[in-house]
Amino acid sequence: MAKWTDLRDQILEREVGNLGKRIFLVEGKDDVLCYEAALRSHVGHTEWNTQWSVIDANGKENVLKILKDQPTWVGLVDRDELSDEEVQALQAQYPNLHILPRYCMESYLIVPDELWNMIPSHYRDNFRAGESKFKQMITRDLQKWVRQGVLWSVVNPLQQELISVGFKDHLLDFQIAQDETKIKQKLEEWSSKLDADRLFSTFQTRLEEVLQLPEPVQLTRWVHGKDFWKGRVQPVLRLLMGQRNNWDTPYDIELWQHLKLPGELIPIFQAITQPQ
Repeated sequence: MAKWTDLRDQILEREVGNLGKRIFLVEGKDDVLCYEAALRSHVGHTEWNTQWSVIDANGKENVLKILKDQPTWVGLVDRDELSDEEVQALQAQYPNLHILPRYCMESYLIVPDELWNMIPSHYRDNFRAGESKFKQMITRDLQKWVRQGVLWSVVNPLQQELISVGFKDHLLDFQIAQDETKIKQKLEEWSSKLDADRLFSTFQTRLEEVLQLPEPVQLTRWVHGKDFWKGRVQPVLRLLMGQRNNWDTPYDIELWQHLKLPGELIPIFQAITQPQ
């Protein structure tokens, strides 16, 4: 895997130096395809092609590192399980960073009302069960998917919390390995971050709160978009649209071509594409 500095240098030479493009960083190769389609829709085909390069930065951490080094470039990352406070803190730290309002990019392909309108009309017309049945099929077992998303929101931050208190490098130090008192102190500190009763209580309380939210909010903020897209949405779409070569990615040209840019994304794209 290339270092972020190598990627930065490649972009500076090829995209900025040779082509004179403005740089828009995203997390992965699927994001490039989806946001290029959204930019074409928002900016216009000709202007888009001559001004911008959307670059796969190979992960959120690389997006952040490169944006910190190149403050005139812009970037867009998934929100994932970030709280409102964490989103505000990140945007304060990186003024050139934008964060999706929804869980992830796939979250724009899972809301039944929006998705139905993205499906080409000839597929919809051939689906005799109709729109209502389609929506029921997408949201079946939604509570189970919400449970997974809420559990993810409790468990996933633990890794960063442990890293913040020295996991695991602190105990890999040669000198520390000779001091049993310091070893025990550090293990107890890590153990306190994994308090089972506290974590399970947080999960139960948060789940109860989320299940009171409107269904579209549960889908877009609390369902793990990538898993839901593969596990729930793709099987339903296969019934309507048949087997397709690119079902292993969230990018489907026929769907994204019909995406009406959600209102919440318009301010983000306006900010990204404003004149320098």
